[in-house]
Amino acid sequence: MKSTVFVASLLASLAAAQPHGHGHGHHHRKRGHNHQHAERGVIVVWETTTVVETVTALVDGTTTEIIKPTKKSLASTTSAAAASPDPSPGVFVPHPDKSPKKPKSSASSTSVAPPPPPPVVQAPPPPPPPPPTLDPIPIPVPTSVIVIPSPSPPPPPPPPPPPPPPAETQPSDGGSGGGGPSGASYTGDLTYFALGLGSCGLDDSNMDLVHNVVAVSAQLMGAQSNGNPMCGKTITIKANGKTTTAVVHDKCPECAPGDIDGSEKLFNEIFGSLTVGRGTIEWWFND
Repeated sequence: MKSTVFVASLLASLAAAQPHGHGHGHHHRKRGHNHQHAERGVIVVWETTTVVETVTALVDGTTTEIIKPTKKSLASTTSAAAASPDPSPGVFVPHPDKSPKKPKSSASSTSVAPPPPPPVVQAPPPPPPPPPTLDPIPIPVPTSVIVIPSPSPPPPPPPPPPPPPPAETQPSDGGSGGGGPSGASYTGDLTYFALGLGSCGLDDSNMDLVHNVVAVSAQLMGAQSNGNPMCGKTITIKANGKTTTAVVHDKCPECAPGDIDGSEKLFNEIFGSLTVGRGTIEWWFND
C-alpha cells in the first residue's frame, strides 16, 4: 500500500514540474547578485520507508506479556534538485529518477528470553531428634539393720538358803520300827509317785488325785513294813507359803531321811503343778 502511494506522488510531481509559457522570463535576485537566470523547475522526491514492527509476546504458565519495539519517527525526505545553470532558458531538465531505496527496518526483531524460573529454595532439613534420655538405674544401697537385743529379764532372785536341818531325834524305844517323835521337824525334798499297794499293806490304787498320801524314807522307818509304828500317822507339810497334811501309807527306799514321796494331789496343793517335779519342804509328825 505504501509503494502505490509513492508512485502516485511521483507522477503528480512530474506533471506539476512541466514549464508553462516558455516565452516569459522571470528574474529574481539572489544573494546580492545581479545575474539574471531562467527559473528552474523544482523536483520533489518523496521517499517512502516501510517500517516493520515486531511484537514479542512472553507467555509463561500464568502471565502473558506483550513487548512492543520502540517507535522511531522517520522523516520523509524531500530532495530538492540543486539549481544548476541550464544551457538554454525555459528548458526543463528532468531529474533522473532515483531508484527507491529499500525500506529499512527501523526496529529489529528482538527475542526476549523468558525470565529464569525463581530459584528453588529448599527447606532446611529438620534438626535431628534429641537422643533419648535414659533414666539412671537406681542402685540399691544396702542398708545395715541394727538389731537391738531386747533386754533380757533380770534373773530371778536366788532362793533363800534352806534352814539348817533340825537335829534328828531317834525314837526313845530304840526299836527297829519307826514312829518318829511328835514335834520333831524334818527338811528335805517332796516328790510325787503313782499310788498302789504300799509297804503298810494298804492299797491306794487310783487314789492319786483323791488322797494326800506319803511314803517316808526307809532310813527313817526302818526295816519293818507291815505293822510299822509310823504307818497311819499324819504329818504336816509346809512349803511355798502353804501348809497341808498327809497320811503315811508307804516307805521310800531311795529317799534321804528328810525326803518324802507324795501323791499327785498333795504335790499340786503345795506347788500348784506337777511340772516342778521336786521342791524343798519342811514337815513333822503330828502325834
